Amino acid sequence: MDKGEALMTRVAWLYYVQGLTQDEIAGRLRLSRTKVVRLLAKAKETGLVRIEVTITSPFKVCLELETRLRERFQLRDAVVVPTGQDEQQNKVGIAKAGAFLLERILKERDILGAGWGTTVYEVGRQMRYLDRRDLTLVQLMGGINAIAGHTPPETVKLLATKLGAKGYWLNTPFVVDSPEIKEAILSDVGIRQVLDMAKMVRVALVSIGDVGERSLWVTSDVFSRELMSHLYLKGAVGDILGQFFNIHGEIVHSNFENRIIALPLSELSQIPVVIGVAGGEHKIEAILGALRGRFINILVTDEATAHNILLRANDTCIVDSG
Repeated sequence: MDKGEALMTRVAWLYYVQGLTQDEIAGRLRLSRTKVVRLLAKAKETGLVRIEVTITSPFKVCLELETRLRERFQLRDAVVVPTGQDEQQNKVGIAKAGAFLLERILKERDILGAGWGTTVYEVGRQMRYLDRRDLTLVQLMGGINAIAGHTPPETVKLLATKLGAKGYWLNTPFVVDSPEIKEAILSDVGIRQVLDMAKMVRVALVSIGDVGERSLWVTSDVFSRELMSHLYLKGAVGDILGQFFNIHGEIVHSNFENRIIALPLSELSQIPVVIGVAGGEHKIEAILGALRGRFINILVTDEATAHNILLRANDTCIVDSG
């Protein structure tokens, strides 16, 4: 299914099943009312919507999961795509949906903040080339010596190039040797300018990392397996911008947190639109923790992951109440 049919399906679902008005749909999806009317008409003409108002699309289950995620975690929005046949196909599907979402959400003169992760980078790869010179792009965490092309600066560069936007790079390491070195770096006028710009971000795009053997922190040799095991024993299940949390969304403190240079999660949570892009069985607990901590308010994921997040949420609620 292409982007056009996916959007038409979403509009039809919101109108015929959820009972939203055309104006409400236009507001939620950042579309004109005229376009909503046109998509609804086309849905009927093409047979996407039958006379008995049944949506005939492979996206139907995904749309139902989106509704359940929004209601369960009080999200601004959720986007669920069919699960891919393998991990890479799955990541590309999530990234395509994330790119399409960004194109719809970004407004004139917006400031977009970007984190680090292979899925965030893939969003940049899947975006169309646009001419949005009114946009500003900000790097939300310091640089990392990681796999080529997937570092925070390279991610911001790719997104800025695709959007035609002005970029602000945080030209610092992600983690330094001491709090004193961090303080000295943050006293630099140029660095402060970027971090001040990060506080003005309206839309943030972040990945959600896990703490297992497949963690990007481990595979990129940023953190050792021993350190990740230590965080896991303390209850950590995931991270955003290198800051770790447990399955309940509570911060898990580390011995390096006062040496990292990144937008704090407390400030990330204040950004109006925070899009988390992540999927896969190994990310279920990490995504659940991020949702419970309200570090993100829009989730883009795949069908199997969404289903298992909802199951896991119910399981942990039962355990907690016991």
